[in-house]
Amino acid sequence: RRLQDLERDEETLSEKECVREKLNLIHGFLQADVQNQLSELEAKLRREELSEERYLAKVKALLRQELAAANGSAPPPSLPELPASNGCA
Repeated sequence: RRLQDLERDEETLSEKECVREKLNLIHGFLQADVQNQLSELEAKLRREELSEERYLAKVKALLRQELAAANGSAPPPSLPELPASNGCA
């Protein structure tokens, strides 16, 4: 239900806010290694080793990969970069 509300509100949220909200909703369901990778990405963002745009792209790619694995399908060989202006994909 919250995810549906979030998808409806995505036009009013920034891309960063949208990704954060989705992460908050699904974090407990992610595999431990994915949670660790997300923590590492957040640490790199805080240390300014990653730009916010690059962080968001990596998080989205990781989540798409995890979702594909959970659905029993292999992720695409190369995940395209998402433009920063596309909102919450």
